[in-house]
Amino acid sequence: MKKIILTIALIAAAAISANAQLRIEAGIGAGDYSSNDAENTGKTRMTPQVRAMYQICEFGQNAGIELGVGLAGHKLHSKEIKTTVALTNVDIPVHAFYNLDFGGVVITPMIGLYAGFAAKGTVKVGDTKINMYSDNYDDPLKRFDIGMDDELLLTFREHFTVGIGGQVGFLNLSPVKDVHIKSNSMFVSVGWKF
Repeated sequence: MKKIILTIALIAAAAISANAQLRIEAGIGAGDYSSNDAENTGKTRMTPQVRAMYQICEFGQNAGIELGVGLAGHKLHSKEIKTTVALTNVDIPVHAFYNLDFGGVVITPMIGLYAGFAAKGTVKVGDTKINMYSDNYDDPLKRFDIGMDDELLLTFREHFTVGIGGQVGFLNLSPVKDVHIKSNSMFVSVGWKF
């Protein structure tokens, strides 16, 4: 966790020193999994999320590409089998964006891709909590994911942002043959542009 926070701080410091546009946002999201197996479905729980996005190039005054790093949680609870699966992912999104200026409010649709890595994963069965990736858990979810990442951002007074977005994973995360598990999430956030 300390390495992740340090990485976000280094990206922020590089962006500020280069006098480029940096956006930090924090919010709450609901990460879920779609599956063809009833045992891998259940109720989604809300989790905190944070991102740092850095504009890496510009096309004219209104369009460009941004790259970032973020922490996102996915939590799924199944009452039927009394199990909670929780993952903390480090995501690296890249977006193409276009700014629509409406005099004081800028609306920015963004679409792109993300690569994700499950930094932490736990499975709680009843009162027993197991680390999915280090406690010899039988069938851990695959750690790497790639998918679509989109966001609609509103910017007020040039700095304050409010966003809503989502991710849809392309890869099957299940280690079990004939079981398909894909990640998806939605989030809302507030942030600040430097």
